[in-house]
Amino acid sequence: RLPTETEWERSARGTEGRKYPWGDSKIDPSLANYADSQIGCPTPVGVYPRGATPEGILDMAGNVLEWCQDWWDEKYYHHSPRENPSGPDPGSSRVLRGGGWHRDAR
Repeated sequence: RLPTETEWERSARGTEGRKYPWGDSKIDPSLANYADSQIGCPTPVGVYPRGATPEGILDMAGNVLEWCQDWWDEKYYHHSPRENPSGPDPGSSRVLRGGGWHRDAR
């Protein structure tokens, strides 16, 4: 199954709420496949081990966008359960996370 948005965010940011999977230092081409890497296409998982989370999870930033189980709802977290939110009722588009090889750093 796809991860929920909450599961994905926990995996990428950890319990300390890192800005990026590897920490709070700015992205550079040694950490992820994104526009500045100038690769021009997706790469196999594991090509950027320096961009792993402290827990060892790879490719949570850049390379390809990932779908989450949740449907997009801009206001969902204003009224969701605080623990283990399961996402809003079905909608028209999925939550996307992770960035992509063709996107600029944000």
